[in-house]
Amino acid sequence: MQKINKSPVLTSNNFGINYFFVENVFEKLKPFKNFKITNCDTQEKEPENITYPICEFSVRPNVCKKLCLNESTAKVEFNLDGDSVFNEQKIEVKSGLKTKIIFDFSAQNSFLFNKIIFDLKEESFCDAVFVINTKNTNNFLNFESVLQKNAKLNLTFATFSNTKSIFNVFSKNLGENSETNLNTMYITREGGKIDLNLFVQNIGKNTKANINSNGALLDSAEKSFKGTIDFLKGAQKSFGAEKEYCVLLSSGAISKSLPMLLCGEEDVTGSHSSSSGKLDENQLFYLMSRGLNKKEATSLLLKAKFNSGLKQIFDEELKNKILEKIDRSVYGKSF
Repeated sequence: MQKINKSPVLTSNNFGINYFFVENVFEKLKPFKNFKITNCDTQEKEPENITYPICEFSVRPNVCKKLCLNESTAKVEFNLDGDSVFNEQKIEVKSGLKTKIIFDFSAQNSFLFNKIIFDLKEESFCDAVFVINTKNTNNFLNFESVLQKNAKLNLTFATFSNTKSIFNVFSKNLGENSETNLNTMYITREGGKIDLNLFVQNIGKNTKANINSNGALLDSAEKSFKGTIDFLKGAQKSFGAEKEYCVLLSSGAISKSLPMLLCGEEDVTGSHSSSSGKLDENQLFYLMSRGLNKKEATSLLLKAKFNSGLKQIFDEELKNKILEKIDRSVYGKSF
């Protein structure tokens, strides 16, 4: 077993949230190049060192895909079946450019390790959406980003799985007035486990960091959330907020949360909140009194819980895809 996704601040081992343990599968990984990219320039480049240590060993592909985005919406589609693969992309957004990108992952009977690096130049904006639909597939997605002056990154990812899903996000608000917004949505069921390690550093003056996580656990699923906003020296007038909510739809589900604020500077504003629990019985009763059955009412309330994240998705097709998966999860159907 190997431990990965280490929390930046270690807590008591009794919490069982400092690390995530996985089998030694990384040695079997091979580079994956068979994916479809539209509306962007692509070139191969040498892989870079991982900025934040997500694990105790190094895994690198032979090459990295560098995506230079244009004004259009770019789309990257992955379809895996039976392979254990590692892929790496660097997404560069030039100064003054506003762009959008969609990553659509579908996999079954595989292991996916994907690393995404965002490089946002001055005055740039990137709206990125990731939808991960995996069946009998363990997946590990590692996101890194560096934002220059007045740059803004909206990063939204939605995942639906019944196995292990590990997400690591490390973002640096380096330049003055830069802003990182992280939105996560997940539904995990059966014996699935999801581990979220979201870490944003406010470095420049007047920077902003927002973390918003919403999810649901069914059957005997487990979730660990580690959210950290770090105000470093020099980040005066900066802002950071974390909101993490998890709905437990069965008595066997387990939710662990560790929201953290680290502060090395004065004159900053930070807040965090976290909540795990069942759906409101009064709300369920009200909806059922209006003619909905329990599953219909549960699905409607889940969609309401996910609404803050759904509003960040600019693609209507993807949004409808997520809404459909919420329905399928409530009714016990395959994702």
